[in-house]
Amino acid sequence: MTSESLPEEWKAPVWHEDYGDPRIELEHLRSVAIVLRSAIPGVRLELEQPEPGLMALVIALPNQETVEVHSVPNSSRAEERRYAIFVSPETPYEVEHYSESVADALGFIRKRFTRSS
Repeated sequence: MTSESLPEEWKAPVWHEDYGDPRIELEHLRSVAIVLRSAIPGVRLELEQPEPGLMALVIALPNQETVEVHSVPNSSRAEERRYAIFVSPETPYEVEHYSESVADALGFIRKRFTRSS
């Protein structure tokens, strides 16, 4: 599944309950996508499901840098989620960062955009 529509139109995939609730993960990714769309002009956002139980927000920044964001359980507070952010994923230059909030995720991604543009 790949969706280039507006984040407000994204639908949760259906997967086995062992993978968790896809609606929670979708809403977590949607919240950061909506803020990114407003904060960074020209950003392209896609929601991907590379495999059952995994969703990724793929961000193409106007400076040609690619960022992947995943919603993952918080290691210290299992009932909460955090953002796993990968800049230049699957390259020798990959940078991994974890954010507890939309504001922190936006700040980290915005720094990558302004540093490279």
